[in-house]
Amino acid sequence: MEKLSVKNFLVIKEAEFDIKKINIIIGKQASGKSVLSKLVYFFREFLSETLLNSITDEEINKSKLKSLAISKFNRYFSSDFWILDYFEIKYQNHEFEIVLNNKKNKKKLTFDYSKNLSNLHGKLRNQYKKEIKKSTADFDKNKVLDDIFDKDFFKEDHSIKFTPVTFIPSNRYFLSMLDNNMFFFFKNGVNIDPFIENFGFDYNISKSLYQKVCDALTKSFPNFIIKSNILIENILIGKFILEKSKSWIEYKDSKTSIQFCSSGQQEALPMLLTLFTAPLLKLYENKLLSIILEEPEAHLFPVAQKHIISLIASISNQLDTNFIITTHSPYILTAINNLIYTADVRKNNDSDEFDKEFDTSYDIQYENVSAYTFNNGVLETILDDDARLIGTNIIDGVSDYFEDNFNKLASFDRS
Repeated sequence: MEKLSVKNFLVIKEAEFDIKKINIIIGKQASGKSVLSKLVYFFREFLSETLLNSITDEEINKSKLKSLAISKFNRYFSSDFWILDYFEIKYQNHEFEIVLNNKKNKKKLTFDYSKNLSNLHGKLRNQYKKEIKKSTADFDKNKVLDDIFDKDFFKEDHSIKFTPVTFIPSNRYFLSMLDNNMFFFFKNGVNIDPFIENFGFDYNISKSLYQKVCDALTKSFPNFIIKSNILIENILIGKFILEKSKSWIEYKDSKTSIQFCSSGQQEALPMLLTLFTAPLLKLYENKLLSIILEEPEAHLFPVAQKHIISLIASISNQLDTNFIITTHSPYILTAINNLIYTADVRKNNDSDEFDKEFDTSYDIQYENVSAYTFNNGVLETILDDDARLIGTNIIDGVSDYFEDNFNKLASFDRS
């Protein structure tokens, strides 16, 4: 069980976010979707990186870990916007709990985590010390860590609680515009959004290894690789090619630099390559991956949005990847509902014709889905348990708005 509770942080008045395998947050702009997803990223990153990486450094005690966490929180959420506000944020991942507090009248942010998490950290550090004493002078620190995780960490089923996380932000077209100049830009001291910067590193790795991963895993996952590439090419309207560190989209007999492609292609390429490649790279390390994705629909036609959801469903099913998706698009909800309904119909229909028409690779199980929207700063579920679908009220509400407007116009039409 994973859960995030938020009270009075920025635009969020109250949120109780129960996190499942596929999670959707839909709503208008500036409603709190991005804040909520970035908070999840912050906590997951603390567990999977800051905490685990610190076991090799004796100088990093619990007090230092708290300071590191607060420093990173300030980087992700500038204190200029919350320093005078009281808020409380709780993150629960199975038996572990982390709490962030900005207490009334104290103007001091506090960060703390449960004793069982502190005990686990101490146990891992002690085990690391023992392994170091047994190692030779030229020991490989990473290998020692891997051995500890294999022996003491993963056997206790802690791995799912410390799953690495990738954040795919909106405005990712920026990285397509920079293309192979990305790191020259980053290294020259330009003040850049930390989520774009973090994603830039993930995207660069995915871009560099995309074709190698496809070639290496085609024998192991032939259907998955082939179907995924078909979806990617349908969304891009072309094939991705990397030549001398430059990105190109090839369509028919011509190719175009990503820097001169359409805005939809520029938004989609970093997202698609990372969605596909990053979980497969973690598979090499025998690890899972969680992905937080902002606005998958950006600059894309509704049919392409449907293809993205099919790709996400396939990755989730094949690689056991967890997703949090923020969106403005009712087409995204409709695409997910279609795949939920497909899975339900399949349970009562064993015909070969159905399986041929509706690929089981893309089924989404209703029990694995959470769906929310923000209403005046309060997070509300939009799941319809009776229909076993994401509620259509929010979709119908958009249609009703335009229909009402059209009917008003029609009432004045004298032609």
